[in-house]
Amino acid sequence: MSFQGELTDFSDGYLSGWVCDATRLQERVVVEIHGDDYPLALIHAHFWLPQSQTIGDGCYGFRVALPVSKLRGISRLRAKVANSEFWLNGTIYLNRTQTRPTSTLLGSVANTRGLKLTGWAWNSARPDQAVRLSVFVDDKLIGEIHADRRRTDLIEMGLGNGRHGFSYTLPFAYADGDSHEVRVLNEQGQNLPGSPLTVATAPLLLEQLVEADRMLLPDQRRLLAKQFLKYRDYLPMSVDFSAYPDWAACYQPEAIRTPIDCQQDLLIVVFGDGDLQKTLDSLASQSWRGFEVLAQGQGNFADSRLTVVDSRTWPEAIRHKLSQHDGLLSFIEAGDTLPESALARIGSVFADPAVRIAYSDCLLHRQPSTIEPWFKPNWDLNLFLSQDLLQHLFAVRSGLLPLDSVWLDHPECWPWLAVRALPDRERTASAIKHLPEVLYHRHQASLSPALDEAVAECLPAIAPGSRIETRIAENAFRVMRWRQPEIWPTVSLIIPTRDHRILLEKCIESLKKTDYPYLEIIVVDNDSQDKATLKYLSQLKKAGIRIIPYPHRFNYSAINNHAVTLATGEIIGLINDDIEAIHADWLKNMVTQLLRPDIGAVGAKLLWPNGMVQHGGVLLGLHGLAGHIGNLWDESDLGYFGYNQLIREVSAVTAACLICRKSDYLALGGLDAQAFPVAFNDVDFCLRLGDSGKKIVWTPEAKLWHAESASRGRDDTPEKRARLEKEKSALRGRWANRLFFDPYYNNNLNLDRYSHDGLAFPPRTRRHR
Repeated sequence: MSFQGELTDFSDGYLSGWVCDATRLQERVVVEIHGDDYPLALIHAHFWLPQSQTIGDGCYGFRVALPVSKLRGISRLRAKVANSEFWLNGTIYLNRTQTRPTSTLLGSVANTRGLKLTGWAWNSARPDQAVRLSVFVDDKLIGEIHADRRRTDLIEMGLGNGRHGFSYTLPFAYADGDSHEVRVLNEQGQNLPGSPLTVATAPLLLEQLVEADRMLLPDQRRLLAKQFLKYRDYLPMSVDFSAYPDWAACYQPEAIRTPIDCQQDLLIVVFGDGDLQKTLDSLASQSWRGFEVLAQGQGNFADSRLTVVDSRTWPEAIRHKLSQHDGLLSFIEAGDTLPESALARIGSVFADPAVRIAYSDCLLHRQPSTIEPWFKPNWDLNLFLSQDLLQHLFAVRSGLLPLDSVWLDHPECWPWLAVRALPDRERTASAIKHLPEVLYHRHQASLSPALDEAVAECLPAIAPGSRIETRIAENAFRVMRWRQPEIWPTVSLIIPTRDHRILLEKCIESLKKTDYPYLEIIVVDNDSQDKATLKYLSQLKKAGIRIIPYPHRFNYSAINNHAVTLATGEIIGLINDDIEAIHADWLKNMVTQLLRPDIGAVGAKLLWPNGMVQHGGVLLGLHGLAGHIGNLWDESDLGYFGYNQLIREVSAVTAACLICRKSDYLALGGLDAQAFPVAFNDVDFCLRLGDSGKKIVWTPEAKLWHAESASRGRDDTPEKRARLEKEKSALRGRWANRLFFDPYYNNNLNLDRYSHDGLAFPPRTRRHR
């Protein structure tokens, strides 16, 4: 061990200093305070002090009260690391005239939620006075705080009179979905511990309404805004799907009624045996006129741009028309309708030459009185394979459709033909562009045998090794299966644990039933003390399971990083000890997904003991930061448009059950043990993995029980809460610009409660591009 530290100050009965182990910065040292070589007190060095801010996370300070009764007859104070011979630099002599000590600023600031800052500040030179703080956002002074609120934890620590807390809400203009740097400084210009920090929050509707109401006088606006702050936590940031008509009247018209110039020639094909006239009427009302129509059947369209073709000559007519057209192509089924600026919006996307295909959200009219908006994610190959993601409204550059295809006269097959024609490297969200707007109203859901045949033909080129296993929900969704490898790579499952014999035993026994042929199970013992646990670990070792000791302070990231370096498997599996496998083939199903091209990590469907979904992937922005998808769904539910039963891409998956290649893990440096010792390390890892060009996949084919937080417990102590707030701040600081715009979630869907549980109120839009 390599210790360093010193005593820094003694004033008003408080002794301060800092110490750390330079080789184990994640540890917190216990310090013995000595008076003339007699032990006076023990204290943990885990406080933030300016003197240690350049080392590790800076939280290596200590401050201890030494009553006068303890100091009688004492001439000097010293400090040493407990159970060692290392003495801290510096000696405090009590029988000498002391120079006036330098004031020490203690405290912290955190962004607990939304725009709210909370914390405390205390100056040792003025122990009973409130510290005045200045708040800067993006280097602009926006307000002052007096840290004068009573906090019981400060009273318990003996800091002044305990009235040194504060709470401050930033102006709601900063609720714009962007990241903002916030600094909180004292009178001397010193940063309060925790400052600077990053604040990012989605737009707040109530505050926006107040700001937009120009009829209000400035004083009235400020008064109303303050009242809203009191009730924000009780008001939803979303509305139910049942309110869609009213919601759409407020927000969707701005997106779909304003004509946008489109320089592309667009041919829209109308086909099928539905109400053709209804569809033609909606086309006649389009705000942009730069398109022509080819329709199958009979109908009236008071415009020379319409060509109506009898069904008997349809195949020849559509092929002839497409061979002459050089521009954009789209289609609509007879009986369906388009909002008045749908074609202008879909056409305008192609002003970007990189865009080859575009698609929009759509509204399903299930019954005369039932409507359901399908707000889609950005391009996801997995969902496309399972549910025709690109249909309704779809547009494509004409050059992507092969004129010799037998499916050319079946426009519903065009998305598959177009995706097949794209090179693999262009099957990205840049080339396949999603518009998060309802540009199509689907009034009937017809089945297409031709589409099924076209899908079967295109699959080998689009997704080699895949096949359609079955269908669910009346032919609406395809359940895909992928070819398993001929030789399975070795998987090392890493299970951290500490004194949880019962949980660990259930986990291990379930894993023993796994039918994976090459499996290494590694249990990392984080300094267990329980005799029953130690006995069980000994039994596991005799049974051939590797036991790796990690006798240090709990740091989930560091524990796994250490174990990965010792693992022999080509694939790493991170598993919590409160996980239980349900089916023997769970790991084969996950590895099959991981071995697909460009897949970086795979997560599983995790269930609470009551059968509800605990984890269906990670959604960025949920509850203001990140959260689990699917907590509202039962295991057997379809979920939002089948999402609970379909393989799909996500931004991240939980490390409670995650597999990845060892080479990828090491290339990224593993989990970030410094910034995310306990929470959000998996989110950060997956986002970094995504930035490296790899995809994160969640599969419902691997189902496991998860007693969430049973292992490490809740963040219910001041130290744990402080650590969690620091990790939240680190996540915001690193990924703030993505937190409210998850590409696998639609900006029109809610983030304030369960995922896919309502309409965002208001929809999230970026103010700065």
